[in-house]
Amino acid sequence: MLLKIFYIASALALCSCVNNKANKSLAIHQDTQKSAISDFKNAITQTKQRPINWQTAVRQVESSNLRYLSSFERVEKALSAKKRTWWTLAPEIFTLVNVSKSITEISDLSSDDVSFSILANITIPNPFRFYAQLYADYMGMLNAQWQHELNRRKFQVELYNLYTRQLDIDQKQDKLKKLERTLAHISLAKIEEHLKSNDLKKISLETSREQLRVQINELLNTPGKNWKLVGKPPKISYAKKLNKLSLKEGYGKLGLMLQTIEIETNILTLWNVKVSRWPQFSIGLSNPPLVNSSSGNKAEFDPEQTRLFTGTSHGIKLNDPLNSERLRDATKRSRYTREQLELVTENDASRLYLLKKRYLHLLAQESLLKHSLTSTKSALRKTSSPSVLLQKMKEIESLEIILENNERQQLQFDLQLWIWDESYWKTYI
Repeated sequence: MLLKIFYIASALALCSCVNNKANKSLAIHQDTQKSAISDFKNAITQTKQRPINWQTAVRQVESSNLRYLSSFERVEKALSAKKRTWWTLAPEIFTLVNVSKSITEISDLSSDDVSFSILANITIPNPFRFYAQLYADYMGMLNAQWQHELNRRKFQVELYNLYTRQLDIDQKQDKLKKLERTLAHISLAKIEEHLKSNDLKKISLETSREQLRVQINELLNTPGKNWKLVGKPPKISYAKKLNKLSLKEGYGKLGLMLQTIEIETNILTLWNVKVSRWPQFSIGLSNPPLVNSSSGNKAEFDPEQTRLFTGTSHGIKLNDPLNSERLRDATKRSRYTREQLELVTENDASRLYLLKKRYLHLLAQESLLKHSLTSTKSALRKTSSPSVLLQKMKEIESLEIILENNERQQLQFDLQLWIWDESYWKTYI
């Protein structure tokens, strides 16, 4: 009864300790988070920015971005998987210690009552399965490396978009200042409407700038910082190179490589199902201790005591003795994968063809817009009428917005083409 009371009291004491420990730890974490939130609020209102150029930003992404590091970690795991497979061939060393005394005789224990031996367990793997594992490791390594390369390019595209957004915000800010200087020389009632519109644009720009700051910190993994992306990213434009982009000429090779490894992986799966229908062939090796302290010669090793044994086994399921259903499913998956990838390839080719068409249309539209904008600006400089001046300013603003949208679409097309351009990345040429 006393023992039961002791157990209950101990359990209650432990529960109390757990609760106190959890509450204290959570309180500390809450204080830490409150402090972090306060620091982040200061970062939002601060105006001083730290400059960072393209190359430094790329290095920061590759050294600190959590998603990028996770992708790189998958490559390292794939590389270590191959090494682990080879290490399965290495002997496993065991040390055994034997005490010849019973517990009641432990007080009379001497060195003569203690013996030890060292054994090496040598495993001889099934050659078919070992080859299949090595092949699967190699396929996994290639897939991880190629996926990581694709991720590296996507992160640079993401950084490029942030550069573009910052440039767009800066240009809008400059236009607002120029517009305010122009409106200051016009004394019309309609000017108030323009000023109110400008105030809304200022609020919109401030919102965009803060959102950009947070997204830059997320990409660079630098919470609380206020970066200014300076310099220029690489010049990316396919306006004059559209006709040179061809899947037959190596464009999109990385995508093709990822498709081929998917096909090969399915073939490997099918091969494993076929092999599983065969009897399993096993090889074993029994060997005496490498060192035995109980023998006269401590380093004694008698190779004549080594025994090599082999065996075969094969499990049979009465409902599917030859694994015919698994084989049919694997065969279907392999065929479906090929057919699906053919559809993907057709879709990629069609998308590239249509993207080129749309790109050419944007280039033609850009030429017309620039010509119209030049004419309108020329008319603006020649007029002295306030009403005509406002009308021309609205036309210019409208044309500039359309032209900016046109350039923005061109850039998005450029970035879509950039990812798969092996002539630029020079990784798999």
